[in-house]
Amino acid sequence: FIITNKDSTKKLSETITKYILSDYSFFKTGYDLFDASIDGFESSSVHIISAPSNHGKSIFLVNLLNSIVRENLDSFEENDVILFVTLEDDIYKLFRRFASILGNYNYTSVKRIFKVGYELSKNATPDVKYKFEQINQNLINASILSATKEKIGLVIKHCNENTFSPGDLGRFIDQIKMVGYNVKLVFADYIDVFSPTVQKYSSYNDYDNQGIIVQELRNLSRIYKVPIVTATQNKRESEKLNSVLSNDQVGDSYKKIRYSDYIYMCRQRTDLDPFVEPVASFVFPDLDESQPQEKYLKN
Repeated sequence: FIITNKDSTKKLSETITKYILSDYSFFKTGYDLFDASIDGFESSSVHIISAPSNHGKSIFLVNLLNSIVRENLDSFEENDVILFVTLEDDIYKLFRRFASILGNYNYTSVKRIFKVGYELSKNATPDVKYKFEQINQNLINASILSATKEKIGLVIKHCNENTFSPGDLGRFIDQIKMVGYNVKLVFADYIDVFSPTVQKYSSYNDYDNQGIIVQELRNLSRIYKVPIVTATQNKRESEKLNSVLSNDQVGDSYKKIRYSDYIYMCRQRTDLDPFVEPVASFVFPDLDESQPQEKYLKN
């Protein structure tokens, strides 16, 4: 940007206006952690959810996607999509998680469809196969399409861990664009099992590579003007409730902190129940403390 006189400010104003109207995106998340602190997710930013192992990072990412879809339905345009890349879960297991969370279905019930299908496959007739296809289509329609209202598309991609790089992610976004879809938001699950696009060092150094991966994701967020939401693991000691969560708790490489725009430290609190504040206000928005808990458990 060159600012010297009123002619230059006019040109700059035109450039900024064009960017805001055509390339800029801004998403409310439905979570106070993000909306109250940073006013939501905007273009060209990298957000890292950092939590200990087995503390629900992957589930949280799908829940976050679900909330963003519902909070921003009216802001999406035709052919807009959200891209979710997993480097861990089998894509069919990931689909079950999407169907369960977006449709608010019991996960075990969704998983049972696979089990029953396996049992039927041994003696499946064409009629049974057709009926089973209808069951699966109804599940997709009643969960994912019910949440998106067909106003935003979802692209779900699986890659083997430690074989997929930010460079591969950029090429995949280009492929999606070539067939007519516009990626508005990227979820990448997760940093620790990415590989760097270019190995800059003669020997493998996980500390440096983790930083390189985040830096490359940051570059992608700028090139494609999208928010990128990803996750990483904290150190084991961060599980202890008497330890203070801070940047020092991030695992493997502090360089992940250096190159990210925002990082959020999380952990499960098994010592809290749904009726303890501040948990209750999120689980039961209409909670009346004068009413017995059994009323809400029944509902």
